[in-house]
Amino acid sequence: GVLMLPSIAIFIGVLVSALRWRYLQMTALGLLFLSNFLFATKSEAVSVEDARYGESQKNVGEVSVWLREHLATETGFILISTASHDSIVFSSGLPMKRFIHEGAGGYYTAAIADPSHWARYIVVRSFSENDSTWRLLKDNEDFQNRYDRVGEYPFADIYQLKKEYLGGLNTKLRE
Repeated sequence: GVLMLPSIAIFIGVLVSALRWRYLQMTALGLLFLSNFLFATKSEAVSVEDARYGESQKNVGEVSVWLREHLATETGFILISTASHDSIVFSSGLPMKRFIHEGAGGYYTAAIADPSHWARYIVVRSFSENDSTWRLLKDNEDFQNRYDRVGEYPFADIYQLKKEYLGGLNTKLRE
């Protein structure tokens, strides 16, 4: 919005110079009405609203601590959507190489197709179509049959690969 201010100022300047005084008064009244209407219907700025109700306000600490405690002693990767859970990735303190996410290219595609070969843990917002990993995995039989939900939190759920399938788990990425 701030980047648009110079363009808007130039446009208003040209408009004022081109219009007669009567039209200028009507335009000013219209803008005044519009700005009051926008403030009346939207109580807070988007950045304030996100801080109070958005992802940054969610208690992702529980999920991050759980992952940090369990993966400190275990091998394996975490399949996650960074578009939905970047704060979990950051606050977990785990190295980025432990996560398979959209930015991992072919690894993410392979992990979605065959999760039990790539991911020991999967972090998703269950039943939310906004979470791309959930949306891609929800109908995957490998995910449905080989993972147990081991953590349920308000912001995300953690699924763990069942012990009987750990033998087929890949624990190293190609460098």
